[in-house]
Amino acid sequence: MKRVSWATPVVLLVLAGGCGLFGWYFADKGERLDRIGITTEAVIVEQGTSGRNGNSAEVTFVTEHGERPEVPCDTCSKDLRKGERVDIRYDPENPWDPVEQAGRPQGPEAARFGWAGAAILLALSVLTAWLRIKRTRAARRP
Repeated sequence: MKRVSWATPVVLLVLAGGCGLFGWYFADKGERLDRIGITTEAVIVEQGTSGRNGNSAEVTFVTEHGERPEVPCDTCSKDLRKGERVDIRYDPENPWDPVEQAGRPQGPEAARFGWAGAAILLALSVLTAWLRIKRTRAARRP
């Protein structure tokens, strides 16, 4: 049987922590737009293609301060075409963050994905630590 190193559970714990932070970030992002997001009209600049911001569309809009950011719209419908208008919700403190289509909020899927990954990695870390302890104890027995 292959020897299990102590580095393996430590690395898995670090990765689990990273996945947990990933989940927390996306959960907080969706809740933040629910709390303070401003709804305005945007224009589709480019319909997303695979590999560029996922499949999100690029939109441009005018903020309450007159700025005109061009940002990805994470939840915009795939049916929208270049030049079409769409209502979006953006973060007034950072309008260059990705926005969401009004009425199509950022779902908790990304947060769930992060937390599921953290749970799996945590379980693997516990399992590998247990295997390491078991092997160490077996080696000490005469």
